[in-house]
Amino acid sequence: MRWNRRNLARLLAAVAMLVVPLAGAPTGMQQAEAARVVPEIDLGVTKVDSQDPVQPEATFSYFIDIVNNGPSGALQVYIVDTLPPEVDFVSADAGCTHQGGRKVECFIGAMAPGDTADRTITVAVKPGVQNTTILNTVRVENREDPAIAPVDNNPANNKDDEPTTIPGPPTTTTTTTTTTTTTTTTTTTTTTIPDELGSIGDFVWEDVDNDGFQDAGEPGISGVTVVLGGDGNAVTTTNGSGFYLFAGLAAGDYTVSAPLSVGALVIGLTVTPYAITDSAAVYSVDLDAGEDFLTADFPYFGVLASAQIGDTVCHDVDADGSQDTGEPGIAGVTVTLTGTTSGGTTVTVSQITNADGKYLFAGLDPGTYVVRVGTVTLSGTGQTIATTPLEVSKALADAEVFLDADFCFALGIPETGFTSGGVAVAGSLVLALGVVLVTIGTTVSRRRRQTR
Repeated sequence: MRWNRRNLARLLAAVAMLVVPLAGAPTGMQQAEAARVVPEIDLGVTKVDSQDPVQPEATFSYFIDIVNNGPSGALQVYIVDTLPPEVDFVSADAGCTHQGGRKVECFIGAMAPGDTADRTITVAVKPGVQNTTILNTVRVENREDPAIAPVDNNPANNKDDEPTTIPGPPTTTTTTTTTTTTTTTTTTTTTTIPDELGSIGDFVWEDVDNDGFQDAGEPGISGVTVVLGGDGNAVTTTNGSGFYLFAGLAAGDYTVSAPLSVGALVIGLTVTPYAITDSAAVYSVDLDAGEDFLTADFPYFGVLASAQIGDTVCHDVDADGSQDTGEPGIAGVTVTLTGTTSGGTTVTVSQITNADGKYLFAGLDPGTYVVRVGTVTLSGTGQTIATTPLEVSKALADAEVFLDADFCFALGIPETGFTSGGVAVAGSLVLALGVVLVTIGTTVSRRRRQTR
């Protein structure tokens, strides 16, 4: 073959056809990373008994709370409660079915991220059960088709156990009084049996429509300190659904208050006035023996601290400073939020990114915050470099949601999509091209000398 310009052009075109597909094709690792994007949920369940201890043959209830912490929704949520063998089933809320024996199953249905639900199951202690501790187990599960169902990223909170003490028979106190007169002797015996124990509880929630009732979709407020006074002296905290309970209470006069200034991230909330017994947001409860007073609710109307900052730590494959379609998030990275609220409170909190590289700081008061990302090391050839700033500053307004605090990283030598084998092939082609070009130059030079 004579090496002229036309043949040289054909050779270069052939080499380009071999090299370009190698450079443009995603690697197997990149394809696997893109395929790993699976929706995630975090279903949680907690349970408490209405009283503890429970007297032999008494009736009591289990209060079950369910929450979906997200970030995705679940469509077929169920709870399955395994009753202790020492009790008999009495009743349960709508949607719950006694399957016979010890099993009670409740259909919850669809739960969006942040949704909560609750169910109550009532049981009775079987005759002869005493001087023991019984154990109730409940679990929550999503029964969607496994092929399309989201993955629960925190299975540890899918189950909860609740122990309940059943004491011996009530201790009786017998007093005998004998009175003797000249003709008659009278003996009077008085037996005193201790009263059964009761409980006081229910929910603290955000009363969105200010009507004093917890309507569907009105969220409970977690982390609120509830104080028991009067004939009792105790403190408890609402759970993730806003539920609280004071159990094991003797008959007496009690007060219950839930001051939101203690232990809750809230601003501007005021108690719904006509739902509480007095203007100080305090319940006064005259508790009878064995009574469960479960209507001590605290609806609050106003603004719940709901400002948020997020969102993603990503592998910026093309090093363009943003997360493009198909570029995966980076899991297990520490992200830290620091700042000061408008009220002067200093805030420092950290999170770990999930499997999709996502993070979210929620429930924030208005203020000025800085989000910083921790150390990131990407696998592959080259040094990991940041393609975005390593910190983001943001002044948050009331209830503002800012989801643009992204942090992206790439390899110091931009990825071309070559596998190690692809790099070797491309290198060989380039080397071969160089040899050919040298050969052509030598041949042309020789011909020119010969013609002279």
